[in-house]
Amino acid sequence: MAIRSFLPRLLAELRTGICAFPPHFYDSFEYTKTGNNLTHPWTIGLLSRILWSLDGITEVGVDVRIKRLDGAKFQPDLVAYRERKPVLLVDYESPNSSDARVPEKDVEPYLNWVAGAASPAEYIIITTLPAHAWGLWEVRYTAKGQCNQKFHDRRDEIRKNPFEFWYSHYRDTLRHKPLGTISFVNIDGRRVTPVRDVGA
Repeated sequence: MAIRSFLPRLLAELRTGICAFPPHFYDSFEYTKTGNNLTHPWTIGLLSRILWSLDGITEVGVDVRIKRLDGAKFQPDLVAYRERKPVLLVDYESPNSSDARVPEKDVEPYLNWVAGAASPAEYIIITTLPAHAWGLWEVRYTAKGQCNQKFHDRRDEIRKNPFEFWYSHYRDTLRHKPLGTISFVNIDGRRVTPVRDVGA
């Protein structure tokens, strides 16, 4: 199966699967707060089920530490294998982590790992960002020394359209990166859409 051929089926299954979750599961922080932190684990469970259903997949691993012989490491949320060879990698970022961390936490480790791979695996990064104004949307980790510190004074701007704000940041950060085997997908409420034109 060729690179990127898993994406259409994953999109279709994800669109169907998230309909079973409660209202505002993906466009609020109601399900990413202490005592009710369900968005990430439930979505990983759903994605695992989807990956098992894909043609040619023989194994699925959760939170796998992948390491090349030269020491390059990568640890995505999910790895789908064909006869013990990774062919599809997936990271899911909930409302709590769809922020400035994505290029550094997800993209860079993958690019470092895949640079020496004889046969690169497809990589899908799924974010959770509303594409509309949402006054209750939280902008976390903006204190000194935290990952979103430089956006401390832009919280109102972020809330006007979290999707547009963060994907503009991703495009600026990754504009010269070769992202040919990476696909971005965003969940906005009940909408699941591929995001184009991120990276070179």
